[in-house]
Amino acid sequence: MLYVHNASGRGVPLIITHGMHGFLPYRRGRSVAEYLGPDQPIYALEAPGFDGKSPPNRTVQDATQGYLSEIRRAGGRPPFVVAGVCAGALVAFQIAQQLWTEAQFAGDGVPPPVLMMVDPPGIPGEGVPEEKLTPPVVNLLREHVRNWFIDSRSRTEELPFDIDDPKQFDRAVEVALTTELSFNRFFAAPYLGRVEILAVEKQSEMLLRRNWPWRKVLAGAWNLTTISCSHSDLFTTQSTEVFAWMRKCIDEALATTSRSA
Repeated sequence: MLYVHNASGRGVPLIITHGMHGFLPYRRGRSVAEYLGPDQPIYALEAPGFDGKSPPNRTVQDATQGYLSEIRRAGGRPPFVVAGVCAGALVAFQIAQQLWTEAQFAGDGVPPPVLMMVDPPGIPGEGVPEEKLTPPVVNLLREHVRNWFIDSRSRTEELPFDIDDPKQFDRAVEVALTTELSFNRFFAAPYLGRVEILAVEKQSEMLLRRNWPWRKVLAGAWNLTTISCSHSDLFTTQSTEVFAWMRKCIDEALATTSRSA
């Protein structure tokens, strides 16, 4: 599912990905759009399946192909800036990787997308082999997803389904489970484009370790900004600081694009 905002804006188009369980935090998205202003085109991605009209994607790679096809049909054209929060950084990473690969094959001189990761996971995917995702493991994850929705319903803002409707809730659990499993299977390949990272102190410490897995896939220029708060505070008490960081990264991407045009 693609949500398009300010498609005719003059800024570098921003792609925002969903997180671990596939849905978009709508209230947060509206706050981002309001802060960035009417000249900022935004393409926001939600996993398919919540409406029951299409199946969810089994792999991050399949999801990426579908999302980019939707963006093209909506008129989105590179260069892009790609952003992901928490586990959504993995989807953003793959989208940036795919856009860069396509640009190389096309030979059109489009630079690699700037990738923005907000407090990404400790490792760039787990790469869990299929044989380890046994029925008992999957059932355990399914129960975890169900309980997560129930426990967090008061803080998940708006949802793309009615949690009080058993049929819709069961379907949403399967979509979220399939999305989480796709993340478990995924492991990022090295990316040569520019990466901007905003992370809380704990994550920053891990990212700065010389042998940490992220260091093997951040193959191009990357910059780490540390923010002094907890993960849960990023889009509450610290949202203005996060939005300002996003604005700065997008403006720098626009300046780079203008110089290379």
